Amino acid sequence: MLSYNSTFQTVVVAKKHHISITGSSGNGQQQLPPRPPHLIQICCAWGDKLAVGILTYQINGGDSAARQAVYNAIGNWNSKLTGIKLVESSGSNVGGGGGGGGGSSSNAAAQPDIEVSIVSKSLKVPGSTHHRVSSSLGGNSRLMIGGLSQDSFDGNGFLTHVKITIPTNTLGMSFDLSNNIEQIAEHEIGHALGLGHANFVGDLMFPIANFQTGGISQCDVSAVFEANHLKTVSSDTAAVQQPQMPQVGYVDCR
Repeated sequence: MLSYNSTFQTVVVAKKHHISITGSSGNGQQQLPPRPPHLIQICCAWGDKLAVGILTYQINGGDSAARQAVYNAIGNWNSKLTGIKLVESSGSNVGGGGGGGGGSSSNAAAQPDIEVSIVSKSLKVPGSTHHRVSSSLGGNSRLMIGGLSQDSFDGNGFLTHVKITIPTNTLGMSFDLSNNIEQIAEHEIGHALGLGHANFVGDLMFPIANFQTGGISQCDVSAVFEANHLKTVSSDTAAVQQPQMPQVGYVDCR
């Protein structure tokens, strides 16, 4: 989830992480060893849908510039990943690239793995009716959501579908489509690939961004593979390994 404050910085909060702009204090688990100063959290993993390394996506709404910005973001991820590819859905490949099982459900077959909706209206900040908070970034800051990811899971806890919503106009302020929406989409797709947030400034997955953040880092890529731990096909047996839940909670980016 992406939200602007009055200084045009942004706060990115994934649906599952609910990170506040006011800063965090941990989970009360004071006995745990300190975390590394540079890490990316790992959220979740895809299961059998990733069996052949393909996740399908669909883009809904938006004008040509906004849609191109999302296509650019997807292309950027595809250029960085090996063994995982995001493919635009069609009648024949919707619902996961790898025979996700049960082909009996027409609902599952009709749904792409990742659905990106581009909307013109602003999204509401969770827990706020006034779109304003008192911020450690200084003063009374206005929050405006610029992106939201909503995850669906199967009974084993694997991702089955991710819905991303990106507004092009938030509280009357339009995004620069050529840069901002592309970065918002890259960040939200990172969540869709199983990433949480980075805890250091400058990474794409850092929860506070100002659109001068760099692109997809090698640590972002490593975290995607850790998250999905992976479906790789053995060159010797051509046997697909069983999907696994993430083995670690974060990747050290030092």
